Amino acid sequence: MDNLICAKCNEKIEEDNLVECPHCWEMYHRECWEETADCLNCKKFNTDFARARVDEAEINEEEKSYEEVHEEAESDELFEDFPIGKEPRNSNIAHTIMSISKAVLIISVVIAILFAVYMFIVNKLMGAVIGLIAGAAVVATGWVASILVNGFAELINNSQKNAHYLSRLVEKQEEKEE
Repeated sequence: MDNLICAKCNEKIEEDNLVECPHCWEMYHRECWEETADCLNCKKFNTDFARARVDEAEINEEEKSYEEVHEEAESDELFEDFPIGKEPRNSNIAHTIMSISKAVLIISVVIAILFAVYMFIVNKLMGAVIGLIAGAAVVATGWVASILVNGFAELINNSQKNAHYLSRLVEKQEEKEE
């Protein structure tokens, strides 16, 4: 396959860099195809060209907005009091709820083990199988409950941190306006 030549630049094309026009199968380098609005052979519109332009515009817009925000943050004195790593600690309520989350998981595991042992004692092998299946269901339910309770604790904690930061920003803005 040494005869793969790009229609735009007339240079050899590696197979992994080959793109063909979907209408006439003319061959291009991937970069050459994305830079060509209409196929040079059949003159049909290149949708990849339009897509590449849209992607390029979005990337430029993201870079521009990132640079603007970064410059604004560097010049803005509001964030000087918020060094990284100086976040408020977890609230007592969130810490208590997280502890409850762990307790729910531990209790569900203990209940599952006790139920499996009880079923083994009462019904031997068949009871042990039923006990293990029911115990697994109890553990799974406890695990889901633990995750939900832990998520609630994180929600409380993040809400309190946001309130703290917002109050600090308002204080700093009021000081700046005076």
